[in-house]
Amino acid sequence: MTNIITGANMTEMINTLIKHTIVILVSRREKGISLDSFLSNMGFQVFLAESLYEAGKVIEQEMPHLVITEAIVSDGNAVILYDKLQNNEILKKIPILVHIPRKVRQDVELVASRRFAGFILGALDPKSLVSKLNAVIEEQSGFSPYYIDTSSHPFNHDLTVSMNGKVVGQCRGMVVSESGFEIHSTASLLCLPGDKKYSPVVFRAPTNLRSSSGIFNLFPINKVVGKGRLWVSHLPEINLTSNPPPDQLMGNKTVIYFDSMEDRFKQFSHILKAYNVDLVYAPSLNRCISLIRQRPGEIGCAYLHELTNDASGIAWKNEYMKLPSEVKPPLIIGTSSMNAKSTSDVRFLKRPFGMGQFLENIKAAFIRSGELTKGMEKTGYQGISVQYKVSARILGLDESGGIMEVSFPVAAGSPFLFDHKFFRTFLGEDTAVYVESSQKVDGQLLWHVRFRSLEQGASKSRYWSRLVKALEELAEDAELRHSA
Repeated sequence: MTNIITGANMTEMINTLIKHTIVILVSRREKGISLDSFLSNMGFQVFLAESLYEAGKVIEQEMPHLVITEAIVSDGNAVILYDKLQNNEILKKIPILVHIPRKVRQDVELVASRRFAGFILGALDPKSLVSKLNAVIEEQSGFSPYYIDTSSHPFNHDLTVSMNGKVVGQCRGMVVSESGFEIHSTASLLCLPGDKKYSPVVFRAPTNLRSSSGIFNLFPINKVVGKGRLWVSHLPEINLTSNPPPDQLMGNKTVIYFDSMEDRFKQFSHILKAYNVDLVYAPSLNRCISLIRQRPGEIGCAYLHELTNDASGIAWKNEYMKLPSEVKPPLIIGTSSMNAKSTSDVRFLKRPFGMGQFLENIKAAFIRSGELTKGMEKTGYQGISVQYKVSARILGLDESGGIMEVSFPVAAGSPFLFDHKFFRTFLGEDTAVYVESSQKVDGQLLWHVRFRSLEQGASKSRYWSRLVKALEELAEDAELRHSA
């Protein structure tokens, strides 16, 4: 992959994706309930224990990033917990923050005999707690104590990931695929059908359409490349309830065109007439909203050459969001920003763009998910199961999954497979990992994705031990090959 992010910027991005886990050890459970609630509201995953025995079981299972304990608990004290974790090669990485409620010399001297990550003396107020938490997390660079940086690891040289989808037909010049992920408009995906009688193809310039059951990915047929173009061209046509005659593939709907320069509107309008698209000029945002309200059901989409974040732009967005769903058309917004993320209702088009790209976005905007779903049911076509492949880079691995870098956003909950011998051996040939969250890298067409490869409820310590061993064996094999 290109445009690799390094250093502080990458660290900052990863920090926002890692959800820290905390075990709270208190002498009585009711004393920890308010603290549990406070930390959970801050975004931490919290586990509560009221004895050393219970805390030990939870810590071994969950491998928390931090333990907050009272100095004295029902079956021991913080020193006993510290020594127990220090005698465990895995768990000794966990920082411990000690709360000393009683300002007595005996308790202070007891805790001072060990190298804890920090202390809070007296009442546990939110301000002092947050300050201590931030200090401990900052010491770990915002990562998990078990985070292993793999951004330069050799397995990244030929790593790809696969995501499952199903090609279900074509509609108005667009290949229609069902999946669980959104794809950026600049992405190119290698599509490998499960049935080997269908050759691979590359799909480009996608748009996304969210339905009640998932996501439709729409790819222009004229941008499909590869031997598989033949089977793509023979996909059944999905007829919509508002399907146009064969000679009017684009449909005969109207597009509202907002632009401060009327001459540009006239140029676009003249060209689009040939494709049976009528542009209606809106010299202002207020006029744009008025036209939508006056012609419900007739507007295929609205194009805004620019939508600023000033008072007028914000007011317009509020008015647009108030429109009933059956009246509200999709928006195509011209932008100079690389960070604008499209949705099913709002598609950003990077300026400058060509007429072909503009037409493809309009075609996709004219398709409604409800009509598409009904049209698919009428075809009776079962579709072609496919895998979409894309290059990836694993930035780091930890006790439950890791962070990877890819060229398009992936929706939370989306499953995918790692296409690499190391991960197939370590995780299992057909083991899917799941996306927990993702975030765009500022100024670049790259996303950092937090994924989970550990099953819910499974032991994190056993998983992490296997991971470390597998990485060590991989390094030993590489060293042997190099020396040979």
